[in-house]
Amino acid sequence: MKITHYKFDNMKNFFITALYVTLSLSFLVLTQQVVSAAELVMRGSSSEVGSNGEVAVELFLNTGNEEINAVEGTVVLPPELKVKEIRDGNSLITFWVKRPDASLATSERLAFSGLTPGGISVTNGYLFTILFQTQALNEAKTVTVGLDTMRVLLNDGAGTPTSVTAKSLTLRLNPNVKSTTTVSEFPTDTNPPEPFTPVVGRDQYIGGGDWFVAFLAQDKGSGIDYYEIQETKEAKVDENAWKKATSPYILTDQTREGYIYVKAIDKAGNVRVQEVSPAGTPGMEYTKYVILCILLIVSLFFGILVWRKRKNAPSSFR
Repeated sequence: MKITHYKFDNMKNFFITALYVTLSLSFLVLTQQVVSAAELVMRGSSSEVGSNGEVAVELFLNTGNEEINAVEGTVVLPPELKVKEIRDGNSLITFWVKRPDASLATSERLAFSGLTPGGISVTNGYLFTILFQTQALNEAKTVTVGLDTMRVLLNDGAGTPTSVTAKSLTLRLNPNVKSTTTVSEFPTDTNPPEPFTPVVGRDQYIGGGDWFVAFLAQDKGSGIDYYEIQETKEAKVDENAWKKATSPYILTDQTREGYIYVKAIDKAGNVRVQEVSPAGTPGMEYTKYVILCILLIVSLFFGILVWRKRKNAPSSFR
């Protein structure tokens, strides 16, 4: 007697099909998660550098399918490389919370964090460049410029962290390679920093409640190098009275009766100066006009009274 396996074969095919569909859907979900993850990528101007040479390492951001408004992290610096300079001109970061600074590159680490209000969704979004210089090399070796403590926040109104991965950069240090120093040359930048608005305020957590001025300029060319400031009673700049400053700057004149001038200087030497008028200046001008109008009205009123009295007085008294 012949036994049929029709039902068994159908069940077997069903389970195979279900397993195939499940694996396919799982693969799509995992792929989507990978695509959606933000990514920080490091790229070098060269993969190999010689003794006392220079190499520029650029940091880029890929947001995947997300829209983000904040990014932070730490660059792990090889001891064989010295941070010579950092450039952030044309960075997609609008406001640096912690600007990457060569002078703050300590313990072989360089921290950074910044904001882009309104959110961005980019591929190969430029953040900043680190210019490294090698020491004298006795033998060839390989070093890695890496990233850790990374965090990327979504532009969802709540600053929700999203997943982020990193691509480090591997460099070969080779004493037999001819040194390169051309990367240290600045690109042509003849434009001053963007207009900015210094803001005067006071807060108990800043300078014990004293008046301060906060400022932040952007430069899409060579990047902001430093700021200078001066306080004066005159409505004009004294070129000999500038002094370097960082934001927030505690004002020397706590009466707020003088002018404040803030100068932003980019790394190519271009300058932008912004002015803050004395406190109450608009009101004082308004008060002057009000007083003048009142005086005119009073003078007109008394003039009319005098005219009427003269008009009604007997002719012998005119």
